[in-house]
Amino acid sequence: MSVSERLRNKFLRSVSRLGDHWTQAGQWEKAMDCYQKGFEVDDLAEGFCRGLMTCYDYLDQRAEALSLYQRFEKRLKAVLGIEPSPKTKALCDTLLKKTHSA
Repeated sequence: MSVSERLRNKFLRSVSRLGDHWTQAGQWEKAMDCYQKGFEVDDLAEGFCRGLMTCYDYLDQRAEALSLYQRFEKRLKAVLGIEPSPKTKALCDTLLKKTHSA
């Protein structure tokens, strides 16, 4: 593995941990910033997508969360030929239910 790949992986792990920390602390804007940075580097990482979707949900921005999911789903299919994981789909379903009940 090249030095740049190792640094990239280390960055992504650190950003993920920091996003998780801010999420647990209820600091949704800070968590969202972390997940967004990670997603900018790796737009196929479901953890960053779910983290962003969760932050959007807690910030009452469900339309943004659902839009992100649609873009992510399309990208996964185009690049990898796969669907989002059941965990990511379940989060989307939960957000849809909240949107329709609001």
